[in-house]
Amino acid sequence: MRRSPQSIPPKSTNGLVPAPILLNWEISNLNLLKELKIIGRAPDGSINSVQRSYDFTNDPLPPELRRFCQSRKGLDQGNNLVCKNVPIEDAHQTGDYIFTLTVIAQEGQEESKKTDPIKVQLYEIDKGERPGDIIVAWQVEDGEDIQVELLPFGEMNKLEGSMTYPLSYPPSSQTLTLRVTNKDGEQKTQSVVIETAK
Repeated sequence: MRRSPQSIPPKSTNGLVPAPILLNWEISNLNLLKELKIIGRAPDGSINSVQRSYDFTNDPLPPELRRFCQSRKGLDQGNNLVCKNVPIEDAHQTGDYIFTLTVIAQEGQEESKKTDPIKVQLYEIDKGERPGDIIVAWQVEDGEDIQVELLPFGEMNKLEGSMTYPLSYPPSSQTLTLRVTNKDGEQKTQSVVIETAK
């Protein structure tokens, strides 16, 4: 492991620390859930965010998750676990992260899902300098009647493209979400959080 969660996070020359990565997930059949594990790895397979475990054996919602998660009825009328903006506190160094979420049922079955690579970058702006712009680019596989939206900007007319995005004066946190909808109404989304700090 790279370091313990208690270690002091690295700082840039101006004392800035990137904000931790925030994860969202939804798990069906909450009543059958025994344990949830999350671990982060770099593209080369090395661990860059230590494994954390959440035990559901004696508690339908572990204390560490209560601020971020709730139970919600799913399409099958069972209870789903919906979690939003769960901070991964040791995932704040610049680099690429791929998280694996492993669900362990009470009967012992396991199922794992991986995120797409998440890139953490730190851009420093000198005092009094206007924040720069970044280029946001997207590419979606071709398909029949595909609708592409880049929120909060709305519908995009192309499956592939880019746009200039101005950074805000600190402090701020802005989320951009690419949402793709097919002709059957099925959706896939991918989000990026852009944070600026003093």
